Order: sequence, then structure tokens, then C-alpha cells
Amino acid sequence: MIFLGTGKSESNETTKKIILCFDGNKRPEKWREVIDLGEELKDLRGYASFSVYGNSCFWYQNAKGQSEIGWGGSKEEIDERIELTQRAIDLGHEFGNHTVRHLHGGKWSYNQWAEELGEFDEHAAEVLKNKDGEPYHCLGYRAPFLEWNDEMLKALSDLGYLYDISPPGDFVRESMGIKVIGVPMYTRDNGSKILGMDYNWHFHKVSDKELERMLEREYKSKNPLIVSLHFSDWQHGEKNYFEVVRDFMISKAKSEEVEFPSMIDYYRSLKVEE
Repeated sequence: MIFLGTGKSESNETTKKIILCFDGNKRPEKWREVIDLGEELKDLRGYASFSVYGNSCFWYQNAKGQSEIGWGGSKEEIDERIELTQRAIDLGHEFGNHTVRHLHGGKWSYNQWAEELGEFDEHAAEVLKNKDGEPYHCLGYRAPFLEWNDEMLKALSDLGYLYDISPPGDFVRESMGIKVIGVPMYTRDNGSKILGMDYNWHFHKVSDKELERMLEREYKSKNPLIVSLHFSDWQHGEKNYFEVVRDFMISKAKSEEVEFPSMIDYYRSLKVEE
């Protein structure tokens, strides 16, 4: 099994954890923003690692089968994207599997999952290297559209994955040999619950000011603050959601005892009854 990052944060039980995750890996400008934020937080707190769950369709001009999100574009675009992904890995960020083609897989069989996930692994090993210069292998996964089933978990386990972060909810559980980490629910100003993910904030027209308040409420809870964004910039206010989250994280890094582990770091800190 190959560890993804260049190290791990020095965990302290009393230190608040903020875990930043992204779905997507297409836009070079977003890669640069993500990398820059990581470096700024490292300067402030000594360590910061994010988790980016990407699609390997963006590394190729075309491949067999349908893709819900297109392909990689020109050779120049693909080369730039791979270069930035490798740079993020070299800086200690986690790159995880979000499948090849971002298809609806909630009703897939084991064989369908194994084929799609295994093809992604082949692609990652083909274009990326780990910190030791060996072919890259992801250990974490998030399902497109958050659509999953037990056959997916079986396939992940057989392919050497350690965790999945797909189902909504505030939990960590063991299933089919995989640690399943829930995508948490946030509390809105009106007391209702909403998934802690930017697409859902956009769909329900959460303003940047309300998001600031939601982040503060979740930050004060006993659980790590898990924030899930995409490589798309959605907003309902003066700032887009990435900017709100970035400013929140920088503010906490400057003023409080906080750490910024990736999801694989968090996985390694978990104590779950087998």
C-alpha cells in the first residue's frame, strides 16, 4: 500500500481539525488557488494538506465509453493539468479517486465498479508519481453524485482503498473492509440541515454571509469541520464559496490552535471499533 502525502500533521486531541476536500480536477486556475492556499496555511500553521478527488477523463483527449463531464481538451491543457496535479502531490496534498467518467453508479454491479475504479487506478499510475517516484495509487474515494452501494465498497476494498467519503451524515463506520466517513450536515440560520457541500449551498441559495455563520457553528462542534467544495466557483453573494472558506481558514489559522489534515491524515487518526 502506498501512502499519498509527504507527511502528516502532528495530531493534538485538543486542536480543532479543518479538513478541506474538493471534487474535480479540471481547471488549472483552481489548482493554483488550492496550492496557494495550502502554502499560505503552511506558513501560518506549519502543515496543511487538502484532499482532491479527481476524474481521470481529464488526462486524456478521448477514451472508451461515455463521460458525463467530457474529456481533457488539447494536449497542452492535459499536460498542464497533470503537471499541477503532480505539483500538489509533491507538496503533500492527497489526490483521490472520483472515477474516470463521473457516471451514475448507484445501481452498478461489483464488476461495473471494479472496472471503472480499476481503470482509474491504471490511469493514475500511468501519469502520476508518489513521493518516492513510484506509480501513484489513491487510498481515498468519493462517488460521483454521492451515489454508492455495497458493491462499490467491496470493489474499493479489493483494489486496496482505505476509506470512502460518499454517504451524507455525521458518522464514521466500518463496512466491507472500508472506513466510510459521512459527508456532514450543516445547520442553516433557520435551523434546517443542509449538506456541507458547495453545490447544495448553491442550489439552496445560501449567501456568503450565511455560509460564514454556518462554518462558525460547525467549527464550534465537537467534530472536525469537513468542508466539501468543487473546482467550480458557485456563489450567492459578493464572494464565491471558495473565497468564503479560504478566508475562514486563514482567519482561524491566524487566531486559534487549528490544524489542516487531509482526509487520509484524518483516516489514520480514527479509532473505530472493528
